[in-house]
Amino acid sequence: MLMCWGYLKQGQLGDNLTPRPIMTDQGFEDLEGQAWWDAWNGIKGMSKDDAKLKYIELVKEILKIEEWNGVEVGMER
Repeated sequence: MLMCWGYLKQGQLGDNLTPRPIMTDQGFEDLEGQAWWDAWNGIKGMSKDDAKLKYIELVKEILKIEEWNGVEVGMER
């Protein structure tokens, strides 16, 4: 799911220009924030259009896996 988020952010905003999070407000190492940041920063240089296509491909693959596992996937109208 981190890669979905990375492709989504890259598709919306382009390259990640924010500093990598180090600490939380409580003074602990921000491992979750670093993981999210790494997912987005790891595709730096990818065009917004390519990122949007990769996002769509990844979501389609996730939906195929869910259907294969017997989970109903669909949208209510």
